[in-house]
Amino acid sequence: MDIETKRSKIKGFIADSGSKFMTIEFIKKDGSTRAMNFNPQSAKNHLVANPSDSAKQATETRKRNNPNLVNIWEMNNQDETTKFRSVNLDTVTRVACGKMEITFVE
Repeated sequence: MDIETKRSKIKGFIADSGSKFMTIEFIKKDGSTRAMNFNPQSAKNHLVANPSDSAKQATETRKRNNPNLVNIWEMNNQDETTKFRSVNLDTVTRVACGKMEITFVE
């Protein structure tokens, strides 16, 4: 599977999950594996209601320059806080929602 297809498949799976909790597993920059639980709709609740024009431009620039990254609002991480995280879609090995899952083998 080419990288664009993989990215599209993951983004579509996340979008189709609605507000259901999900798990995403990926390889971090240091080579270790990481799993995160998140709710795709949660991130929307933590965005600024009326972002400035420069903030909107920065968001669009980041999306254009880094199409491999997706932002998620991580739930129940190790320090017991929730935060935005960027996940590199190119290193995702598994994404799951309920009984449905997609596994990617290199």
